[in-house]
Amino acid sequence: MKKKLKGRRLREITAVFIRHGVAKGVKGSIAPANIRAAFEELGPTFVKIGQLLSTRPDLMPPEYIEEFKKLQDDVRPEKPEDIKAVVEESLKSPIERLFSSFEEKAAASASVAEVHRAVLPGGEDVVVKVRRPGVRDTILEDIGILRFLFRSKRLSSLFSFVNVRGILDELERNARLELDFSNEAANIKKFRENNADVKCVTAPRVFDDYTTEQTIVMEYIDGIKINDAAALDAEGFDRDDIGRKLANNYVKQIFGDGFFHADPHPGNLMVSGNKIVYLDFGLMGTLDPVTLKKLNGVISGCASGDADELTRSVLSLVTPSGPVDRAKLYSDIAAIYGRYASARFEDIEISELVNAIFGACARNNIVIPRELTMLGKGLIGIESVLAELSPGINTMSIVVGYAARRFASPEELRGRAAEFLKDAYRFPALVLENSKKLSRLLDAAEAGRLTVNIDNPKQEKLTETVNRMVNRIVFGLVIAALIIGSSVILSSGATPAVTALGVAGYIGAALLGFWLLISIIRSNRL
Repeated sequence: MKKKLKGRRLREITAVFIRHGVAKGVKGSIAPANIRAAFEELGPTFVKIGQLLSTRPDLMPPEYIEEFKKLQDDVRPEKPEDIKAVVEESLKSPIERLFSSFEEKAAASASVAEVHRAVLPGGEDVVVKVRRPGVRDTILEDIGILRFLFRSKRLSSLFSFVNVRGILDELERNARLELDFSNEAANIKKFRENNADVKCVTAPRVFDDYTTEQTIVMEYIDGIKINDAAALDAEGFDRDDIGRKLANNYVKQIFGDGFFHADPHPGNLMVSGNKIVYLDFGLMGTLDPVTLKKLNGVISGCASGDADELTRSVLSLVTPSGPVDRAKLYSDIAAIYGRYASARFEDIEISELVNAIFGACARNNIVIPRELTMLGKGLIGIESVLAELSPGINTMSIVVGYAARRFASPEELRGRAAEFLKDAYRFPALVLENSKKLSRLLDAAEAGRLTVNIDNPKQEKLTETVNRMVNRIVFGLVIAALIIGSSVILSSGATPAVTALGVAGYIGAALLGFWLLISIIRSNRL
């Protein structure tokens, strides 16, 4: 039965692709609108793919990104009895015992889950997030079908401008995390812990006894959406103050915690009381200390105007997907730096800067790691929220200001001092070690044993060209020798047999010369 359903889905996907012209296009000519329409028709998995691609300017051309941004994750609610069945199966109890009241009508409905209002037996107002029945199997099976389809050379060639395998790997990883609500519960707890001392930011409290892989129960937050300017003004909120607190806290999540909300769009941010409340923690961005240190190198390179350090730092953060022309990458990064170096921070939009960096990476066979794409997406999201909430606030100024304060903090200075002392301690040993290496190098040079290996990606082609030139020269010398030898024989007045040998030499030289001429005309075939 399962195989029949899988086969039916495969035929459905193929038919939709054909109907929208996706499977009949030629390389690079598929209209972005056609792909978006096909994704919308095919449902949750494909909507997720489009949404993922809309955040990847390092993978997709701009016209596709703009089209994928139009994809909406708004799906019709499930039947109330199906949702109740999921809750009861997940929590191993009748829904009447679990809640004193449970609203059958969904408060929100997306491709992966629905949200319902409820009241616990203790009287707490809560929201119950329920995974749609069968959605996990559907998404994972769709990903498997896509892997099968893209084994076809024809279909894969149509999308050769993207790393399809990498996209499907990332989609599957994200789906497995997002479909397991116990991960989201752990993310909420960690976020609340990281911001326990922050008076203006929080997240809903999680009720562990009601949380499983398929359901998560959180306290109900009664508030105002952060982009509802009229409601905020009517309640007397200072939108500029909210914007500054939001931006400063988000930068703190990145540089301070290394754990940040990956999708801060207006639907996931509310103002309740005197606090900004984050919602939906299915996916979080994480930055380990090593990555944060490398990001410091990027900031240092920007601050000092050192394009070499900036290039090295970028290369240390990313993953080459093919040969990287360092000279071209250096030129691209230097151009980006030159564009923004003289600009005031207030005039720099993070979205433009991120897209410029991602674009440079795409042109140079570089894939941005998932953590950094989520960082870019998050910063762009916060900038978009601030543009509606408080247009006078510039995200880049806050990022640079926070980074400067952090790098000049006593903890950071102590860390740098410790590194300096460690390097100073190792310095004499390094000098001694390198002096020995230099001595051995000079000895090898003096003895004639010094060899130098040059790694040039064009070396093989250059060697082939030189060999071809030498072959032609040698061939030409042989022809010249035959002509000269034949001329000497004919001018000597020798016997008829020797004269015939001279004539044969002329004929051979003519044939060889004709062959050489043809090979040159046919371009490098000798």
